[in-house]
Amino acid sequence: MRRLLALALLSAPVAIGAAGVPVAHADGDHSTRVMLLVDASASMSGQTGGGITRMEAASRAVSGAAARLGPREEVGLQVYGSGQAAGCDDTRVLLAPRVGTEAKLRDALVPSSPPASRGESPLGPALQRAGEALGSRGPRAIVLVAHGAPTCDPDPVVAAAQLTASDPDLRIHVIGVDVTGAQRDTLRRVAAAGDGVYRDAHGAAALAEAVDGTLTRATQVFLGGGIPAAGGDSAAESTEVRSGTWFDTLGAQGTGHAEGWFVFERVLAESTLHVHASVRIPEDPAHVGDEVGLEIEAFAGERSCGSATARGTASTDAIVSAYLPVPDLADGDEGCRDARRLGVVVRRTDQAGVPALPVEMYAAEEAPAPDEPLTPVAADGEGARVALISPGAVQAGAPTFAQAPELAEGAHRGLIVPGETQVFRVPVGWGQRLGAAVQFPAGEGVTGSIRVISPNRAGVVDQQETSAGSVEVHTPTVAYGNRTSSTASVAAANVAGDYYVLVSASAADTMSRAEVPFVLGVAVSGKEQPRPAYRGALVPSAETGTGTASEATDGGKARIGWIAALAVVFGLGAGAAAWFGTRRS
Repeated sequence: MRRLLALALLSAPVAIGAAGVPVAHADGDHSTRVMLLVDASASMSGQTGGGITRMEAASRAVSGAAARLGPREEVGLQVYGSGQAAGCDDTRVLLAPRVGTEAKLRDALVPSSPPASRGESPLGPALQRAGEALGSRGPRAIVLVAHGAPTCDPDPVVAAAQLTASDPDLRIHVIGVDVTGAQRDTLRRVAAAGDGVYRDAHGAAALAEAVDGTLTRATQVFLGGGIPAAGGDSAAESTEVRSGTWFDTLGAQGTGHAEGWFVFERVLAESTLHVHASVRIPEDPAHVGDEVGLEIEAFAGERSCGSATARGTASTDAIVSAYLPVPDLADGDEGCRDARRLGVVVRRTDQAGVPALPVEMYAAEEAPAPDEPLTPVAADGEGARVALISPGAVQAGAPTFAQAPELAEGAHRGLIVPGETQVFRVPVGWGQRLGAAVQFPAGEGVTGSIRVISPNRAGVVDQQETSAGSVEVHTPTVAYGNRTSSTASVAAANVAGDYYVLVSASAADTMSRAEVPFVLGVAVSGKEQPRPAYRGALVPSAETGTGTASEATDGGKARIGWIAALAVVFGLGAGAAAWFGTRRS
């Protein structure tokens, strides 16, 4: 399913330990509410590319986007300027935003004859009405599809600014249908005032893609991807967790709950625990340039088992990501290797005024493989070129690792807003390597970048940038023995599974929030090899449901490896993920 759901529910029971971790309720309050606001004035009766009217094109675009909505998304429909009411009061909500509207949306916007006279185009009042219909709680967005120039007070730019000035959870995205000159400038300013994204659409096909892509962006929500697990405020109050993904909300240093303490109990002796934490920096004009920092520290009793830190700024690095293996992969401390229980603390290290943020945390226990050769794999050559030709349909990246869509080999089109980071994933097997390349258009004043992170969330390829043209990167060949390499990029490529490709863009602060196109190409090379001889693979017993040793192989599929087995054992994917709205969503 292409849409990023605001709630993830599976059938297995949750097994998070004895801490009594809360689970979000499965109701519509956890969805993103979106109002599609469509211009139905006389100007929409004009012809557009494709031999149909703009209104007919809008109807088809809404219907097509509705067919791809998820069952948890709350999307409504409103029109203005249709001639069904007098003057500047001519705006109607055809469908209130609520769960389960996808079927009704397909037929709600029926093309009809335009008003006999041009009448009014009450865009400002329509924005106000849409804001009222969306309510005041949770992440919300207005997606405006417009052609005609506004004719009523208030000015739509003023109305958009007033709606979002004191409401960080509301965004106004705008699609300009066949607009140029002053009309286009007005709509761009509406999007800027509403902290949203502006897109041009010339022709029916472009409008369909714009509505679908903008609705995808509007319904994205920052999810932890697992279950909410509030960490303790001290080591003595640690929350018990298991392998999987969870999230906590942490404030900056000096504020309440700036760190969360957790305790992890190993299932197998001498296993490796991979711990990761990431935070998405909110795009807030008040905090552009402010740094956000994360630190992970692990303990075996009072013995330190290492730490990892990461920092980023709101203008250049939208996702801050820290990774820590316990014990250290190259020179592990025996006390940390043998300890049955490991303490982990995740903390914010910034002292800026950036508010409390949801932090996505991930832990994976990897069974030992003592019979595997621990000689690092030799450095690879440059690898084959990654093709960026003939890209397919637009692929929307995710705001978090847990939501990342899988990419097939080949070239894919994308759209990104400067300041944003999008996450994708590509399966890579043992003995294989990943190549990825990104291309941004010249003359846009945008610096694009790409980086790669391993299945256990270690950095494999550091951020590489390009201000014009393309940049290409390659991972080392994936091998268990890489873990002892003194080269960090090689050591990180020590496990098969989903490798994450992160694409970012930055630009001058004065640049408007318009989407920039890019092309992302990915390729996997090399013959897949058998997985290592793990001792005591973590898979469930059919009789007992508990972890047992298994010699079964994954049949050549990298994702059915130790990471997937852990998810089966603990059923952490069964938790309902609570939403956290970002400034971008």
